[in-house]
Amino acid sequence: MTRFTYSDRDFRTDITATHPRVASSSPSTFDALLTSGWSDRMRRGGVFRYRLDELRTRVLPGPLSYVAQLNTLRGVERRKPQEVRSIKQSYDPHQFNFNRVQEGEVLFEMTRRQGPGEAGPEGERVMVVVNVSPLEFGHCLLVPEPSRCLPQVLTPLAVRTGMEAVLLSADPGFRVGFNSLGAFASVNHLHLHGYYLRSELLLETVAVRPLVARRGFYRLTRLPRGFMFYATADDLDDVARALYRVTETLVRGDVAHNLFLTRGCLPDGDGRRDEGHQRRDEELQRRDEGHQRRDEGHQRSDEGHQRSDEGHQRSGDEGHQRSGVRVALWPRRSCFGAKEERAFNVALCELAGHLPFKVQQDYECMTEDEVLEIIERYLLPEEDFVRLEKQLVADLMDL
Repeated sequence: MTRFTYSDRDFRTDITATHPRVASSSPSTFDALLTSGWSDRMRRGGVFRYRLDELRTRVLPGPLSYVAQLNTLRGVERRKPQEVRSIKQSYDPHQFNFNRVQEGEVLFEMTRRQGPGEAGPEGERVMVVVNVSPLEFGHCLLVPEPSRCLPQVLTPLAVRTGMEAVLLSADPGFRVGFNSLGAFASVNHLHLHGYYLRSELLLETVAVRPLVARRGFYRLTRLPRGFMFYATADDLDDVARALYRVTETLVRGDVAHNLFLTRGCLPDGDGRRDEGHQRRDEELQRRDEGHQRRDEGHQRSDEGHQRSDEGHQRSGDEGHQRSGVRVALWPRRSCFGAKEERAFNVALCELAGHLPFKVQQDYECMTEDEVLEIIERYLLPEEDFVRLEKQLVADLMDL
């Protein structure tokens, strides 16, 4: 098995996002191992459940700029999800788990080493395997300490692994995510998802409101009700500790949750968000204030999206700094044995603005408002969210 040993010195902090997105001209060791191994297995066949060619992709009109993709085969061919009855459900060795994967599915093993003066865990094993039902290029699973047979509940190692994987990639389009039990996790064996998505997501730049800024903790102001952590290579340990504290609280309270990790700009006040993004946020504010004027809102939404694209184009030459990691966290209603949505399931990537559609008609015709109606059914009610926010702020103030 290929082994990848890394330290803080391997983190890439010189990343910018360009428009349009292109692959990094200087891939990191992590990227090279992942993309070459994944592409080789896709080319040889016999590993994936279907061949993934370039997906049809479009951006839905509207200020949220949802990235829609058509992936009908994943909806048909993916492994049937395991039955889930509780967020704290125990690991069951008789169910499918990642110790059963075929040798050809394993890409490499990650192990962290400590350099001089560096802190953090050392020697803990993370197995990287292909997702045999991929939703995008490079779709893999990061499985921390697979032989420990841990259930799908985040551990300090899993939290840190997700953040480090984003920093180890030189590609601003590399994303990592986590679905808890009750939030469309399909296998009860601890794992995170990783994949490449070339399209920019609003999450990378959207305005946030500080809650406990010294812990890197913010509230998302435009996207579905949720929180955000922001970390750089310098404060990763502290932010990972705070993020784990929050997920511990959610698990104790039986609150299902999804995480999405991506390169992103600094939180508000850094002066790096361009005019196009600012105008898009203003358009979102108009949506919040005047949603009842739906017909007028549709027209303004289209105009705002056009202005956003123009703003992106003007900023394409200089790019946007992506030296840090934005970690979006959505507490949500639990789904146990619930019927799946026809168009898409509301999980880690959908909440972040990436919509893999199962049906061509939905991909071609669904509007941003219809997407938001589906997502809203899975979010915590506003009053529950506000109550949880107060609890989490108090917890982190005491950390």
